[in-house]
Amino acid sequence: MYRIRARYEKRGRVKYLGHLEMIKVFERAFRRVEVPLKYTEGFNPHPKMSFALPSSVGFSSIGEYIDVEVTEAFKMDKFIDAMNSALPDGLKVIAGGYVDIKAKSLMSLVDYSEFEIDFPMDAETDKDSILEFEKILETGPIPARKRTKSGKFVEKDLKDDIHGYEVIRFESNQIILKVLLSAGSRGNLNPLFLLKGLGEKFGWNIDSCNANILRKDLFSKTDSGPISLEKTVSEVEIQ
Repeated sequence: MYRIRARYEKRGRVKYLGHLEMIKVFERAFRRVEVPLKYTEGFNPHPKMSFALPSSVGFSSIGEYIDVEVTEAFKMDKFIDAMNSALPDGLKVIAGGYVDIKAKSLMSLVDYSEFEIDFPMDAETDKDSILEFEKILETGPIPARKRTKSGKFVEKDLKDDIHGYEVIRFESNQIILKVLLSAGSRGNLNPLFLLKGLGEKFGWNIDSCNANILRKDLFSKTDSGPISLEKTVSEVEIQ
């Protein structure tokens, strides 16, 4: 048995597909190009595949990941070309490789998500606003009320979940911001919630419906810093 780890992008209309719909899309594509899938055992067998923290519905992404187990090995470039011939417009496999069949699951590897957020404001900005904005991103606090699973509201400093940032553009009434945010089972900050917190902090009326959000990549935490999940593909001997 072998496990393939592939990175793919989703753009255009497919960004509105939910996770269950995305699973069905990939299952159909695998069958269409006759990928030799490994199936679960039991009454209702299904392909052994898993995803790494799918991005929210409505977000574009170039940092989506899928693991799929197969019964035979083949050249990765042929796999990528075959999948891209079968996937709908907007979905595209951009990289892939083999990982050890006993390697950690994708979900367990996720610690950070990197996003590029392009959003409008309702007021003109000046140099002082830019400096204040960068200072807040650097040091905080960015208070926000968050509902817990029990239904209670708690006060949270969103700065605790910002692990890196870059202001790509800040002029007129438009901001393009690149941020590295907590993600995964150990903590997760949705960029829309970050926009809400920033709007309240600065008194801006941010229309999140008009924000363009692109997930750039997913990362694992290491002693030497964040590492892209794409780098977790190991060299596995293929017979």
